[in-house]
Amino acid sequence: MLSLMATVIVALGLFTDIGFTANRFVSDILVKQVATKRMPPNNILIIDIDEYSLKQMESIAGKWPWPRSIHAHLIEGLSELKPEAIVFDVLFSEHDIYRPDSDAYFSDVVAQNSNVYLAGVEVSSNSMLTPIKLKDYQQALSLEKNNDTSTQALSSLVLPWIVKREHWRVGSINFSTERDGVGRHYDVYRNLNGWHWLSLPAKVASSLNYSLPNSSSIKLNFIGNELIPFASKRYVDVFQILEASKDSSAYHHLKQQIENKIIIVGSTASGLYDSRVTPISHHYPAVSILATATENLMNQSYFTSVNIWAEILALCLVVLLFTASSLAIKNFRNVFFIIWPAWFVISLLLLLTSYFLALNDYLFSVGYLILSSFITVVTVSMFRGIREYQQRKKLLTIFSRFIDPRLVRELIDEQSLELSTRSKSCRVTVLFSDIRGFTTLSESRSAEQVVTLLNGYFSKQVATIFKYGGTLDKFIGDAVMAFWGAPVEDELQSENALKAAIEMTENLIEFRQSLPDDLQDFDVGIGLHTGEAVVGMIGSEQRYDYTAIGDTVNLASRVEGLTKNKARILLTESCKNSCRSTFNWIPMGSFSVKGRSEPVNVYSIKGMLIQTEQ
Repeated sequence: MLSLMATVIVALGLFTDIGFTANRFVSDILVKQVATKRMPPNNILIIDIDEYSLKQMESIAGKWPWPRSIHAHLIEGLSELKPEAIVFDVLFSEHDIYRPDSDAYFSDVVAQNSNVYLAGVEVSSNSMLTPIKLKDYQQALSLEKNNDTSTQALSSLVLPWIVKREHWRVGSINFSTERDGVGRHYDVYRNLNGWHWLSLPAKVASSLNYSLPNSSSIKLNFIGNELIPFASKRYVDVFQILEASKDSSAYHHLKQQIENKIIIVGSTASGLYDSRVTPISHHYPAVSILATATENLMNQSYFTSVNIWAEILALCLVVLLFTASSLAIKNFRNVFFIIWPAWFVISLLLLLTSYFLALNDYLFSVGYLILSSFITVVTVSMFRGIREYQQRKKLLTIFSRFIDPRLVRELIDEQSLELSTRSKSCRVTVLFSDIRGFTTLSESRSAEQVVTLLNGYFSKQVATIFKYGGTLDKFIGDAVMAFWGAPVEDELQSENALKAAIEMTENLIEFRQSLPDDLQDFDVGIGLHTGEAVVGMIGSEQRYDYTAIGDTVNLASRVEGLTKNKARILLTESCKNSCRSTFNWIPMGSFSVKGRSEPVNVYSIKGMLIQTEQ
């Protein structure tokens, strides 16, 4: 039940912020690591408007933004180098009212070059822009509409208005972020109130006859690192292009770089603030994102996420595995020595698997899988710890009544003492001890005096039973029952029981010396027998005790009854034969006892005989 509850709770967490955060955290690390291993494409080159270009162009074009004629010259210069496509990550939406000829020149150059692609942006509907009717721009923007799309649908778009509409080759450059403000995906198309508008990378790829995925966006598979986004060898500054015609060797070198390449014009200059937050960097150049999306679409190298149901299945299996394992391990300490190392190894394997898949363009989100398994192990460990503490406390409370508390703690620590041992059949040695003359003694004393006397006597005897590893079963009036061999096996059970019996008689003599003269008749009889018995927790829900039952117990009691007028200690032949040490055995004869058809041979030891009736 606990494992099922843990699995359900953890699985539900997969769809919460906790799950998304954990998955994003690990995935971002993997994406960043994989990016450093990827080689930049040979067919994409970035023309960079960097700080150097801005500074060099100040004497020619002034400060940014440059006149559109500069961009027109750039297109003309690039066209001579025969690129496959020229893509601008620059918006040309506002007319230059001071230099209209410059805008017109740029428009004419774009019209003359069919491989120039321009950028557009969708903005929020509450912007200051006047929304346009999408139907009127269906051809110009290559829009595709759904059957249920309203022909009156409007959208607020920033478009290259300085270029004649019939010469537009425009795609969106919107870059959406997720809940945490980090951008990880790029649009294949924007959904404009039901109309599909290709993103600029998708527009370029489609025009060059590359197939596009069916999804509305792709998860970016970046190239390079924070210091070298998309690889520095794929950057050429604008000033180089504009000055190339003045140097034949530089021109030839640039032609080798640019011919048949996709050229993306954008800015990495920090002053223009054209950067975005990505898993690679919080200031990743937007032009590098555009180049990454273009490369991903052309080479189909974008990340494909592992099916969500596969993730949920893996999640449930891992949680169930750790829960079941944690609960199945008998020794609580092994939870730390087995489960935690296992969690570490499995987590490492999951990370390595995820990394290997990421190198092959598959993204397996293992962050929450690792986190949930950690939570499961912690939760189950706490549950086991609490349960172990309660079990330990219960066992200590119960068995401390029967066994030396110090031994109980050792047995609990060794996991050798469990309530599950009830209904256990085993070989035990049972000891019965009874006070001789107790009836006469109790008749001449008050109840308080009798109880005080018994408590003093029993304290010494119980301590001796515990000393030799015995289990105190019960007090029956003035009688004591104990046994050896359970709950912990004892190979020397008969010998230990006999040694305890001998010391109990010594305790009697010592105790008797402290009594008044009229209590000197106070004596003891002890019977011992070794045999099979059923041992365990026996009783009802309201009251149960750890006890031994069976014929072995009955015979030990009968043997104790034979001690009167014979010996302080009598033991059966099976008990005698089980003793490994040599004692001064004294045969006491055979006796018929109740419940036995065969006579029972009993023995005593030197010093335990009684010469006169007590």
